[in-house]
Amino acid sequence: MFRYHTHILPNGMRLAHRSYKSPVAYIAVIINAGVRDEPEGMHGLAHFTEHMLFKGTLKKNTRQIISYLEEVGGEVDAFTTKEDTVLYAAVPVKYLERALSVFSEIVSQSTFPVKEMEKEREVILDEINSYKDNPAEQIFEDFETMVFKGHPLARSILGTPENLKSIRRADMADFCQKFYVPSNMVMCTMGEVSSEQLYVLAEKYFAGMTDQVRPDQRNAFKGYEPRKREKKKKSYQTHCIIGAEAYGYNDKKRIPFALLVNLLGGPAMLSRLNMLLREKYGLVYNVEASSAMYSDTGLFTIYFGCDARNFNRGYGLIMQELKRFTEKKMTLSQLEAAKKQYSGQILLSLENPEPVMMAMGKSLLFNHNKLTRKSMMSQIQEITPDDILESAQIMREENLSMLLYK
Repeated sequence: MFRYHTHILPNGMRLAHRSYKSPVAYIAVIINAGVRDEPEGMHGLAHFTEHMLFKGTLKKNTRQIISYLEEVGGEVDAFTTKEDTVLYAAVPVKYLERALSVFSEIVSQSTFPVKEMEKEREVILDEINSYKDNPAEQIFEDFETMVFKGHPLARSILGTPENLKSIRRADMADFCQKFYVPSNMVMCTMGEVSSEQLYVLAEKYFAGMTDQVRPDQRNAFKGYEPRKREKKKKSYQTHCIIGAEAYGYNDKKRIPFALLVNLLGGPAMLSRLNMLLREKYGLVYNVEASSAMYSDTGLFTIYFGCDARNFNRGYGLIMQELKRFTEKKMTLSQLEAAKKQYSGQILLSLENPEPVMMAMGKSLLFNHNKLTRKSMMSQIQEITPDDILESAQIMREENLSMLLYK
């Protein structure tokens, strides 16, 4: 079992720390602000702001920020999602305080230099164009736009060239002032430091941040309608995504559904779709199923790429598999085998510190009960054939959307 401690600073910032023997310490600051929190007409603001956090603070310039951790062998990075902005680092454990100090500067004292903004704007425009050159990546973004049509979740994380060109320094400053506040943040850490020591350091570097109430609540996504679209793309392969709105973080059906998605097209070569489409019939090079969870909704997808002449047969086989799970209960022996494999994959992932740290932070962010290995395994073992059948109903053919690049 992995144990960790939680704490709340007086200003409302939540902390999760796991003390364990390792020469490396890990830290992440998760800010509950992402693409769906951007003002109208400012698509790409959250991601642009994340890039600019490393371009200067009141005390450090770009080079000093980057070198502050890298000169001692550390690694630092960040990413933006539809709902979060995440900063994370790995450093030799004796430099954990150094990482905490620079992260506190980044989230509370970034200056967004105009000269650096213009350079970074071009970098992100190149990033947008690189996606257009990769249909296997672009199709996921276009599919979310189609499924969540008319809602902020439909927005591209990178934004659009038009919106990106209109974003100014004041827009970033306003975004941070609204959302980069202690009660809207979770800091999670792992390393050979006691929880008491960690809390003292957190107080030292983050307690001075002033809190304020999050300005508004997110609009829940409602009114999903299945859609089917085809797009012409200059590509050797035909690319296809099939999927639908799925379950959010707080839905009890998310765990049996995650097991089902893993069984269908998870990372294991033994997944049903891989064995059927690739190993048995040789129709595809790659087929995968996945589910993304948000605070109030989710997204289920099956992606495959194939030669155009194999598309109809591949699509038909996938629909055949989905129909089987929506109409018939799994047998107990089938379910036990699926549980065994899924539990094993989770146990292996828990050997990697970064996923564990992020899971700790997410459980705090969504105010769930403390996550432990025992509780995770228990929730999987409690899944019944009825649970799988019930969660699978969103996979019914009449509920599915499809996007095809050909």
